[in-house]
Amino acid sequence: MFWELLWPPISSVAVVAVALLAARVWVVSRIKAGIEYAYQTKFEAFKASIQEETSRSLIGFKKQLEEHATLVAYARDSAAYGQRAVMERRLDAIQQLWNSLLSLNEDLPPVVDYIDLLTRDEYKQRDYRGSGRRLLSDLTMESIEDLSARHGQVSGSAGGLKDGKIDYSTERVRPLVGEYMWSLFASYRVLALRVLFLVHQSKEDKNVVVWYEDSNIREILAALLDQRETDEFDELTGRRFFWIRDRVRHKLVLAMQKTMSGETLGEQAIHHAMSIQEQVELGAWRRPPG
Repeated sequence: MFWELLWPPISSVAVVAVALLAARVWVVSRIKAGIEYAYQTKFEAFKASIQEETSRSLIGFKKQLEEHATLVAYARDSAAYGQRAVMERRLDAIQQLWNSLLSLNEDLPPVVDYIDLLTRDEYKQRDYRGSGRRLLSDLTMESIEDLSARHGQVSGSAGGLKDGKIDYSTERVRPLVGEYMWSLFASYRVLALRVLFLVHQSKEDKNVVVWYEDSNIREILAALLDQRETDEFDELTGRRFFWIRDRVRHKLVLAMQKTMSGETLGEQAIHHAMSIQEQVELGAWRRPPG
């Protein structure tokens, strides 16, 4: 009886409680769903913006790479062109230096070849016969100075020549051919002119030494030749000038071949060039001691 009286109120309360719980669960679910939807929407928008920004960045980076590659290619082509241009100028200068050497040898008077055939005793005794006397008489100081000016070597008594008579064309290739090759040519030029000067002096001074025993010549040879070459030179009994001419030509050809093949001359060659230049600066016109 008692439970019958209590059941209706309890049932009503239970229904209300269940309804409230269900409503609460529904509200919470709606709120949670709304939050998840808002989060998902914002996340997708954020992801889309990130993808768009990344795409723009990639496009910009790719463009920068393309521009950089273009600049690198341009720089490489410019450098290659510049190197080719420099090498072409160097090759032209080397050719001009070689032509100058050939021209110098062609212009040397025949008396050089004549005295080169004489023994030391014949030279000392001035045993010139037939054509030898004529060749020696044709050798004048004016002809030596003219030869010097035409080949760009001017010093001493030749310094009185006007600049208009001096051919400096060979001098202009010096920066391009390098000090070593230039020193070989310049030393040989001074040596050849010194030989002519000594031969000319021998016409007036019977005490003039044999040209290859002259102190200035020996200094140039010491810088130009190594010890083995110097010993070989001293053992010769004739054709000494021809031997020097051939040796200088051989050294010059080797240096030219190295340059044309892209090799660089070592530090030892540079010091050698400096040593040669020191001897060249002595000049070809110093009067021999008498």
